[in-house]
This record gives sequence, structure tokens and C-alpha cells, in this order.
Amino acid sequence: MKTICPKCLNDETIRVNLDDGETLTCTGCDEEFTADDLRELVASWLPLLAWLDSHPARAETPKPATAAA
Repeated sequence: MKTICPKCLNDETIRVNLDDGETLTCTGCDEEFTADDLRELVASWLPLLAWLDSHPARAETPKPATAAA
């Protein structure tokens, strides 16, 4: 599983604090964050991702109709 640290943005091993089941620590930058921090980060991107997914340039181009023979 690829785990990008939301603090240093590197693909690092993320440790989970098993005592609280909530606190995560990046082994690369040693920063701590929580599952709620991750949820907030993901939620902040959802509107832009929806817009990008619906962008006309990404939509399939309709094929021209052919004349009946």
C-alpha cells in the first residue's frame, strides 16, 4: 500500500499508535497526525476532484452520426 505522508508528502511508512488507534506518525519526517486530519484533507479535495471528473475536456467525444444507407 502506498502511504503518502500528508506532512512531508513522501511515500513513507506510517506508524499507528496502537494505544489510541488514532495517532499516526510518519517514519520519514516524524510528524504526527490523526485519522481525522486525513479525513479533512481528503474532504477538502473532493469538490475539486468532482469538478475535474466532470470537465468537458475529459468527457468522451461523441462520435459523428453516420447517414443511413
